[in-house]
Amino acid sequence: MREITKIADALFEKLRTRFEEVRLGDENAKETADPSSARFFNFDYISKDGSNIGQVTISLIDDSSLKIYFSQDIAAGLEDTVKQEWYSFLKGIRDFAKRNLLSFDTRDILKQSLELRDIKNISKSEPLSKDDIKVTESKLSGTSRSSYQAIGPSKLIVRHTGAVDETKFGSRTRNIESIFVETARGERFLLDHKNLHGARALAIHLSEGGKITDERSEHINSLVKEMGDMSYFVRSMKHRTFEDVETSGMVEAASQRYYETKKSLKAMRNRRGYNNYFGMWIPTANNSDDSGAISEIKDRFVKRIFDERLESAMPYVYKAYVEHQKTLENKYLNEFDQWIEEQKTVEDLEMPESNDNDLDEEELTEVHDSDNQELATIRSLAGLVK
Repeated sequence: MREITKIADALFEKLRTRFEEVRLGDENAKETADPSSARFFNFDYISKDGSNIGQVTISLIDDSSLKIYFSQDIAAGLEDTVKQEWYSFLKGIRDFAKRNLLSFDTRDILKQSLELRDIKNISKSEPLSKDDIKVTESKLSGTSRSSYQAIGPSKLIVRHTGAVDETKFGSRTRNIESIFVETARGERFLLDHKNLHGARALAIHLSEGGKITDERSEHINSLVKEMGDMSYFVRSMKHRTFEDVETSGMVEAASQRYYETKKSLKAMRNRRGYNNYFGMWIPTANNSDDSGAISEIKDRFVKRIFDERLESAMPYVYKAYVEHQKTLENKYLNEFDQWIEEQKTVEDLEMPESNDNDLDEEELTEVHDSDNQELATIRSLAGLVK
């Protein structure tokens, strides 16, 4: 399945070509102007003849399914042409879900009862227009060949291989030829990669008084390299199946590590995320020689001829797998220790004689219903909760 942030971006692009005003909410139902972080999309369905037939909310909060919420009688009383247009829209959303390997589900926003929680209602805020999103999409601006972004006292300078098309969403994040970071003193450094997340993290680091060659800079660059080397491996292995459990575990661990690395770099694009990350970061030295193990695991991913483009990812795959195994071992040990303690407790207890008449019937009073919780969020977003 495609990464959920890319799906969110693509869904927003699909909706904004059809509707002028779309409200975006993140996973906590808080208003956001970043389509990639949006998990709720709320808008009024305006037909082509200008009729407003009701509010619609699309949810990606469950990254394995797309749910669309609307009143089930939304099409009641509509003319045949408008009704056909509405059903065509639903079919298009269903096809979008299928293309992205998501299940598709429609829900009645009005008829299901649920327990409401304190959730901020983003529909109370002003809806975001196309122009609003375009301004906030990346905070990059500039000429047809260069883009700029101020990050504290530092600045990013992005050179493009071709002319930037301002009419296309995200055009300043594409066709990157080179990236420079410039300090407040006018020192300009050419980066050896074209990753904007990594570039922003380095700019924040310099703004916080860091050096381009210090330990933290080297760590940021190592994350960028790791993510770049792992990207082809993760894409290539996504649709392959392996008979042995160990190889499948390696692929799972590598994919998890890849997305964690990408998330860490993205989080460091602002001062708060940078300080949170390095507040918990502990430098580690890698002095072990894993060449033998890396050579051995190559055979696991061979079809007929080893794809040399997988070569650079092998050390990271092995490292991710080792860490994954350590985590599993610790989990099993903790569970086993807990089981031992429970057995000791049971043995120490003096069991009374059983008497069915003295037994109290236990009642379950709490039922976790995640689907109703999500629907609570949707109704709140759509402004239907008074």
